[in-house]
Amino acid sequence: MSIPAFSSAIALACVAVFLAWPAPIVLSRAAWPARAPARALILWQLIALAGGFSMIGALWLIFDAIFPAHPWLSAIPAAALALYLIAHLVVTVVRFDRQRRRHLQLLLLLSEPDPTRKRTVLLDDSAPVAYCLPRGVGSVTVLSKGLFDALDEDELAAVIAHERAHVEQRHEVLLV
Repeated sequence: MSIPAFSSAIALACVAVFLAWPAPIVLSRAAWPARAPARALILWQLIALAGGFSMIGALWLIFDAIFPAHPWLSAIPAAALALYLIAHLVVTVVRFDRQRRRHLQLLLLLSEPDPTRKRTVLLDDSAPVAYCLPRGVGSVTVLSKGLFDALDEDELAAVIAHERAHVEQRHEVLLV
């Protein structure tokens, strides 16, 4: 067993554990991400990438330390973990997209197009509701009739502008 490889593997495993557990907790409790959401999103993604690479590297080095005469054996579990992480990402994105498409289909069945606003649908509900369903070019803003009853024109315009800002700033990326 190679002591330097094993020591490096333990160090990388510790980095992976730190990035998977305490780092996200600390970041989620921080106040600054609300002031700089783009930077926070980039940091979240870097933490995830670094954590994934650390796990893969630690696994590779552990197997390299256990089987120093057969370095190709080290690649098998590391590659399997890498494929699992990529597959998990793909499955997550596909499920999210499928859920969003299903939501849009139901929404189109239960609503009617707003005659005065493009890409806006109206729900026949007395509760004041406003949200957006981001889909790139096919984004839809959803308003309820109860919202029209609860707000004056300026307030309604502000709510619609707020929902459209979610679409323009691509906030759905955060959801994925």
